[in-house]
Amino acid sequence: MRSVLVATAAAVVLGCAFAAPASADPFTLGDPVTVTGPSPFAPGCGGPGEAGPSSVLYQNGEVEPSVAVNPTNPNNIVGFWQQDRWSDGGAHGLLAGFSRDGGQNWSPSAPQFTTCAGGTGDSGGYERASDPWVSFGPTGTLHAISISFDNSTPRNAVLASRSTDGGATWSDPAVLRFDNPRALGNNFNDKESITADPTDAHFVYAIWDRLISPSNNSSARAFERSVSFHGPTWLARSTDDGVTWEPARPIFDPKSQNQTIANQIVVLPDGTVVDGFTLLNGHKNAHGTRGGSVALLRSHDKGQTWESKPTIVNSLQTVGVVDPDPDAPCPDPDSQGACPVRTGDIVYRLDRGHSIQLLWFKAEAGAGGRSDALEREKRLGRTKGVSEALAGAAGIALRTLPAAWNHAADSVQMDQPLPGRGRGRPGRAQPSATSESAGNELGDCGSGVACAGNAPALGTAKTARLFAGA
Repeated sequence: MRSVLVATAAAVVLGCAFAAPASADPFTLGDPVTVTGPSPFAPGCGGPGEAGPSSVLYQNGEVEPSVAVNPTNPNNIVGFWQQDRWSDGGAHGLLAGFSRDGGQNWSPSAPQFTTCAGGTGDSGGYERASDPWVSFGPTGTLHAISISFDNSTPRNAVLASRSTDGGATWSDPAVLRFDNPRALGNNFNDKESITADPTDAHFVYAIWDRLISPSNNSSARAFERSVSFHGPTWLARSTDDGVTWEPARPIFDPKSQNQTIANQIVVLPDGTVVDGFTLLNGHKNAHGTRGGSVALLRSHDKGQTWESKPTIVNSLQTVGVVDPDPDAPCPDPDSQGACPVRTGDIVYRLDRGHSIQLLWFKAEAGAGGRSDALEREKRLGRTKGVSEALAGAAGIALRTLPAAWNHAADSVQMDQPLPGRGRGRPGRAQPSATSESAGNELGDCGSGVACAGNAPALGTAKTARLFAGA
């Protein structure tokens, strides 16, 4: 059984401060504390349609953790993760763990986002869930969000729930967006996050991408044959601390064969709402942004209206990762060896302060391809399984944006590289549309070197947060 580990209150504070300015005082890590135990979900709890012929359930598998600290009580820490991951996407449910003593002791709870967690109907009766995210508001209300979906039907939804007792109990889920298209896989809502406005307790923002191919009403036959798709950003907003929600709506559409993913909202001290996301462009364009780019949109009226054109911060500069062990079993039962490893390449960290600091994965200089860096590490005897094999395959890039940045390229300021290593665990390979960025060239930028068009590397990381598709 795999357990989610955290390192008590000091470690949680360090996690929050990781994107802080380099001059910030260092924090001391405490000893790791086990947060989880055996899964509360029984095999088969999702119903007869929960698994396909090749589906593999990793009972007790726990991935993609999200952590939040109560601003009114720093001893109240809540973690949120996928419980019992499936090999082909999603999990039995999203499980929470809450602590009231700074992380020393933990208790479980679960919003009713799936059938396994007690959900019913379109507001929770789904076979699987993914993409956990939690956010505390300034008065201590905790908000959680899920992508909930069926394996056997096209139904999928964005669901939100709130807790007013620090994560011990949860409200009935609110349906922010529900889709039941004609084609399984179409109109799929993906990679959502939720942010409680720290400057105004009334506002909560939920944001995600929605994949459409070729249109909303396409038949299964048209969906299977189509090469056209687009993935706009959708937003739902609450003005009463998550009690009710306005209808969800698109706020940015990158048009055909392009999409956004990993949308995340941060609110600046002056109340400006910023959506940071990965923009994936499938074609050459006048802006030179083919492939993956780190991008931002702003709203100056609490999410009511948004800029029409995003600010492009940097190209993503990432390559796919494979396990160099030719004998390693893959999550896909039909594959063996050289397994694609699901990393956080297309996800970055966006933190709030007097400036915006973004962290994202970039290719390490000299990687040269999907597995060269991994093979080098293997020859050096540093690879001991999939998670260790990620060492050296990717760097972390950092850029700091002043709160009053604009579209001019020279308004983007580089920060100095920070030391640090991330830890994570392997999962399902990303879909090909998002796992590699087309058209990106690897520059000769070593750790700590700011090259033209590239952010400085922050050293080597093993993995990032494991979310990039359900």
